[in-house]
Amino acid sequence: MPTPFRSRAWSSALTSACFASLLAAACSSDPVAGQVDGGGSATTPDGGSTADAAPKADAGPVGPTCGRLTTLCKAGEKCDGPLDCADKICRSGVCQASAPADGIKNGDETDIDCGGSKAPACVDGKGCALASDCTSSVCTGKICQAPTPNDGVKNGDETGTDCGGTKAPKCATGQGCLADTDCNNVKCDLTAKKCLGPLHTDGLKNGDETGVDCGGPTAPNRCPTGQGCVATTDCNAVLCDVGGTNLCKPPAYDDAIKNGDETGVDCGGPTAPLRCLTGQGCLSDPDCDNVRCDTTAKVCKAPSHTDGLKNSDETGVDCGGPTAPTRCAVGQGCVASGDCNNVACDAGGTNLCLPPSSSDAIKNGTETDVDCGGAAPTNAPGCAATKSCTVHADCASNGCNYANKCAEGPSCAPHLGGDTCGRGEVGAAGAAHESCCASQLLPSGTARVDKYEITAGRMREFIKRTGGNVQGWVTANRPATAQISDTMVPYLPLSNTTPTKSITHCDEAGQNCATNARGFGVLDHLGNTVFFEDRPCPNCGQGCWIGTVAAGGYGHPTYWWDNATQTGQWSSQPRKFSQADLDVKSLNCVTQVLLAAFCAWDGGHLATTAELGSVNGAWGPAAYPWGNNTYKDTVAGAPGRTAYFYSASNFLVPAANTNGTSNLANAVANNYTNWNPFSPALPHFRYMYPTVAAASWDQTDQAFAVAAPGRMYNDFRQVGPGADDGYHDIAANLIEAGGDYTGNFDDANHMGFPRANWTGGSFEGHDPGRSGYNLNVLTKYGKMGGRCARNP
Repeated sequence: MPTPFRSRAWSSALTSACFASLLAAACSSDPVAGQVDGGGSATTPDGGSTADAAPKADAGPVGPTCGRLTTLCKAGEKCDGPLDCADKICRSGVCQASAPADGIKNGDETDIDCGGSKAPACVDGKGCALASDCTSSVCTGKICQAPTPNDGVKNGDETGTDCGGTKAPKCATGQGCLADTDCNNVKCDLTAKKCLGPLHTDGLKNGDETGVDCGGPTAPNRCPTGQGCVATTDCNAVLCDVGGTNLCKPPAYDDAIKNGDETGVDCGGPTAPLRCLTGQGCLSDPDCDNVRCDTTAKVCKAPSHTDGLKNSDETGVDCGGPTAPTRCAVGQGCVASGDCNNVACDAGGTNLCLPPSSSDAIKNGTETDVDCGGAAPTNAPGCAATKSCTVHADCASNGCNYANKCAEGPSCAPHLGGDTCGRGEVGAAGAAHESCCASQLLPSGTARVDKYEITAGRMREFIKRTGGNVQGWVTANRPATAQISDTMVPYLPLSNTTPTKSITHCDEAGQNCATNARGFGVLDHLGNTVFFEDRPCPNCGQGCWIGTVAAGGYGHPTYWWDNATQTGQWSSQPRKFSQADLDVKSLNCVTQVLLAAFCAWDGGHLATTAELGSVNGAWGPAAYPWGNNTYKDTVAGAPGRTAYFYSASNFLVPAANTNGTSNLANAVANNYTNWNPFSPALPHFRYMYPTVAAASWDQTDQAFAVAAPGRMYNDFRQVGPGADDGYHDIAANLIEAGGDYTGNFDDANHMGFPRANWTGGSFEGHDPGRSGYNLNVLTKYGKMGGRCARNP
């Protein structure tokens, strides 16, 4: 629409008057919105036109107190145009207050709708008078400048001075923030809107930390694998790759640190290749290197000899080695036999303790001595003499003695008569005894002949062990009993009283022979019975039967029977001596065939005539123990008998015993043998034991006259290098029956039984050179015994 005239005229007049002093102030003002632009209509800020601002027809003149030419009108006062108003807005004839978006630079704005005290701050490039006029808070050359991170002002989207937001660097501790991203590696306190200081719990690597909330000098936590570090001390039980990645390494089994699933340093746990040593950590036994885990203290215990493990210096489980108190059993480890419990170690082989064997030089298994005796598992051979045993079968000799030592023969298992041969009586001071089964190799080397005559005690053991069934034992042990002919086997005992056999025998006078049934049991072979009363002399007793003094019943059998048997079986006198007294003595009143059976059972044979001749040197000159001197016995009734030379210092002193109680000392000191050619007239210097008072020397039980083997220790032939290598009682004590047959008996009335030679002298004066006795093998005599021989 056309511009109102008034407006144009006002404008022209105002322009003309700008130089007038009255209007100087008005004319100095900048153009304002709504002013006429010189042609056409002008728009007002609210979209109207200047025509709208013209006074209406009914409007009065502008008030005298405000207007163009006086003080500008305030909001609400009447106006004719914008120039009348202080805020240069006149609408409907009324001045309007300035507004931030009125499109006019008015008020104290420094640019259109911005700046000043009321309008918003101006954006970059707008006018300004002060920094506060600008949104950037930077006013340079009266123009608002764009924010920069170094303008020293918190502007743009900065949350702090030159920091925070999307363009500026991150804010330091204490500076403003709206989010963690505004802060330089610290958290934002969203309440205080300030960046916090570094914390060891903020989930960030900050401060002096080498990793997130870990490492460094102040963080309480060490860093795990993969976190930063500058030294291993920054890491939590792992190494730091210093100078490399500077990260904490993963756990390793050689890093000298307890880490990962290890229970100790580089050991223990399910995956570590090494088990932990004593004192290292553990949770259970498998964590430890062959020791137990103390699950309370959680450390591996020290090895012990009761922990059920092979450890320390043990060679097996809790056994072996220098310190374990227990030796290892079969199958356990060892390095030497000393590690094993009485078995050998297969050292250098399996290094295990071997099962017991009979060749390991150790007493083990059921063995009773080293590699001998017992049964399974070693089934070792029988033990040699003097080795330990528990039963007879443990011994090679089949004789385990009373002291549980193997005897040299089974017959020497009992004490009395078993190991009581030699010098001195049992229990006497200076007695020196040995096994009565001891043997000595003949000079020819063909046999070992027993050093001593067979004792009564040894025969008693034979009868005990066979139960008296000697015949049964002989039959079962052919050909070991070949010395006994088949003809004579039926005459051997089956028991104490059997068998009963018919036999031709002669009466005491030797004039009448008769055939009748006789007993051949043990009682008859070893008792007071004799089978041939006329042999070797016409006397029914033959020195084996003990009667009365009046009847001349002087006997000296050494096999003891109890009084009931003595009187009931043979009508003999009771014994004056005990079994202990007699068992140690040389056995007499026994048949040659029973001696042969005994020696076979004892592991040998009855010494033959030739072997006995070798023992006594064939009784040639210079072979006697006392030299080669002989003399002709002048005792009445025995002219021309060969006997020993005697003198006061050499052999026999035919003088009475002066002490009246003992003959032992005098006999041994003055005699070389238990022999007395003056018997029975002068019995004083025979070896008489047990000692009896002189007044009792005439008793009919004269078994005291038979010595135990070896008591007359000068009656000895040395054949070896040792002082005791030889044979005892070779001259006298008892005549000894040979084990070899020399032909049938010379008298049909004696049934043609085999006969054998008897060798040597006796305590009753039979001279040592005697070898003329060649008698029936069933003959018994009080002066006859025997000795065994064995394989070399």
